[in-house]
Amino acid sequence: MGALVRAVRENPALVRVAAGAVALVVAAVVAVVVTRPDPPGAVALPDPPVVGTYAPAPDLPPATTTPDVPPPPGAVPATPTTTPAPRPTGADRVPSPVALPRTPPGSTPVGTPPPSTTDPTTPKDPTAKESAKWAYARVEPATTPLGVETDLGAEGQWGTPQPITVTRQDVGVYRLRVPGHASDTSVAHTTATADRARPVGCVVRENRPVGSDQVVVVACHDDGTPLDTRFTLVLADPGEDVVVLRPDAPVRRLGPGLYEADLGTSSGVGHAQVTPYGPDLVRCRSGGVTGSVLRVRCTADARWAATYVEGVAPEVPVGAYAQTTGSAPDLRIDPARSHHGPGGAFALHRLGPGRSRVLVEGVDPSGAAALSGATATGSCHTAGFPEPAPTGLWVDVQCVDDAGRAADLHFGIAVYRRPVDPAERLDPPRPPDPGPAQPG
Repeated sequence: MGALVRAVRENPALVRVAAGAVALVVAAVVAVVVTRPDPPGAVALPDPPVVGTYAPAPDLPPATTTPDVPPPPGAVPATPTTTPAPRPTGADRVPSPVALPRTPPGSTPVGTPPPSTTDPTTPKDPTAKESAKWAYARVEPATTPLGVETDLGAEGQWGTPQPITVTRQDVGVYRLRVPGHASDTSVAHTTATADRARPVGCVVRENRPVGSDQVVVVACHDDGTPLDTRFTLVLADPGEDVVVLRPDAPVRRLGPGLYEADLGTSSGVGHAQVTPYGPDLVRCRSGGVTGSVLRVRCTADARWAATYVEGVAPEVPVGAYAQTTGSAPDLRIDPARSHHGPGGAFALHRLGPGRSRVLVEGVDPSGAAALSGATATGSCHTAGFPEPAPTGLWVDVQCVDDAGRAADLHFGIAVYRRPVDPAERLDPPRPPDPGPAQPG
C-alpha cells in the first residue's frame, strides 16, 4: 500500500491516464444504451400529447462527466461521475397486456402467434403468403370524461398485444390507439352502434402511425349533429383476395356525393363496406356493384374507403358477410351474395319498421364485431348486440330512408371474430337460408 501511495504521489499523470480510461468505458456503455436501435416497426414520428398509459417514455439524459484537467500539486485527481436516468412513473409506465381467454392445456392461446420453425438464416420465400395484420374493437364507453384515456374490455377487441385505448376528445369525437399496428397502408372502417331510428353515422378523421401504434380518430353524428354513441372499428392492412380502395384511390365523380370506382375483378356478388373519411359529418354507403364497378353514394362530396370481398370471409377464414334480397317487408338473406367462413347459417327476423335481427351461427358472441350498412338506398347502422344466442351472434340493424324515417331497406353486414382455438368446436353447417323473414 505504501508503494502504491508513493507511486501516485510521484506519478500523478498515471492516475490521469487511469481516470481517462474509466471515462472512456463509461461513455462507451452510455453510447450503447442511447443508440440502441428502435424495435421493429417503429416509426420516427412525434407522438401527440395523450393522457394515459401510452405516452412515450422520457429520453435518457446524456451522461455528465468532470473534465480531465491537470490537478493542482498535491490534490487528489477527480474520478468521472454519471447522472442516472429518471425512473418512469405514472403515465410513463407500460400497462400490463390484456388478459386473453383461457385455453385448454396443450392449445395455443388466442392471439398468440405459433413459434417459428424457420431457420433464421434461410432466405424468405417471396411467394409465401402472409396473414394480413388486422384488429377490431367494439367501442362501448361512449360517454367517458373528456380527455381521459380508457382501456377497452378484453372481450370486445382482438388483434393487439395490449389493450386498445379510447379517449373522448369532444362530443362524438373519439381517439383510439391500436397498439402494435403502425402502418401507412391500413384501412379503418367504422359503423355507429345506436339504438335509434335516426340517420346516424361515423366518419374516420385520422388514421396514421404513431411510433409502433396506429392512431384512429372517429367522429360520430346524428344527421350532421355530433353524437356520443357506441361504434365498431375494424383496422386492417390489405390482404389477399380482398380489394381495398383507400381514401386517396382514383375514383370517378358522377355528381354531388355520387362516385364509382373499378374493383379490378369481380362478378358483383360480393360485399362492399364503405366508410367516409375527412372532417365533414357525412354518411356514405355502397350503391351496388355491377360487374367490376362499385358505386358509392354519400350525403355530400367526401373522401371514402371501401373494402370488397367475394366468396371469402372478411380478413379471416372464420368471418362472414350477409346481404338481403326480397321485397320489403319480406326481406331474407340472399345465399348467392353471402358467405360464412365456418359454414354456419344466417337467420333474419323483422322486429318492426326498418328493424331487423340477424343471427350469424358459428360465431362466438362474446368476442365478435360487426359492421353494417345500406346497399341500395337510405342509411342503415348497427342498433345493438342483444343477449348472446345459444348458437351464434345476434346483430340488430336499423334502417331509415333518405328522409330519416324508419323503413325496411336492403342492407349488408360483415362479421369479424377471433381465430378459432384448436380446442373450439363450431356448430355443424346448416342450410344457408332459413326461409322467409318473420313479420313484425
